[in-house]
Amino acid sequence: MFGKYSPGSNYGEYYIITKDLSITVTFNNDDTVRSKDASGNESSNKKYPQVTEQNLKKLESGMSYEQVSFLLGGKGLFQYETTSEKYYGWMGTEAKTSTGASLVFDKIGDGLSLALDRSVIIYK
Repeated sequence: MFGKYSPGSNYGEYYIITKDLSITVTFNNDDTVRSKDASGNESSNKKYPQVTEQNLKKLESGMSYEQVSFLLGGKGLFQYETTSEKYYGWMGTEAKTSTGASLVFDKIGDGLSLALDRSVIIYK
């Protein structure tokens, strides 16, 4: 489905749904963008061999998106965006574990800064 408008009490949204991807843009009544969200099915989620417990423990608040992407072996999967934050996810490749991270980045100027205290990191 493309360009579906769904009015709400304080906002509306447009969404696009395909076999592999769902994109939603939510906006306020004054037509400013409230949030953006993208999600994919299991087959569209890329996995990264560098996403290990050892590398996840190296993450520090304030690291740039570029530094995190380098450490974890790729750009990650865009998950969600607000006016002040962006969310990206990384999953490891080890079959017997669910090692991964959903990381929050604050928008600062033209860059992104890792907010580790609001991020979720899993290693089992």
